[in-house]
Amino acid sequence: MRYAEILSHCDELDLKILAGLIRNARYADLSENLYISENTLKCRIKKLLSFSGGMSRKSLMTLAKKYINNMNP
Repeated sequence: MRYAEILSHCDELDLKILAGLIRNARYADLSENLYISENTLKCRIKKLLSFSGGMSRKSLMTLAKKYINNMNP
C-alpha cells in the first residue's frame, strides 16, 4: 500500500501521533500532550498499522518521517 493511501485514512490527530512517534515520545507523554488516554493512543496506532496493509511499525515510521520532513522543510 502506498503512503498516500494510508494518509487518506488519517485525520489531524493521527498525523500528530505519527509526529510524536517519530520524535520517540513516550506513550504517556504523547497521550498527555494530545489530551487523549494511552488506550486511545494505542488504538489509533493499531488503526494506522491496519491501514498500512501489514506494514511493520518501523516501515510506517520510515514513511512517516519522509512525509513529515516534506511538510516541514
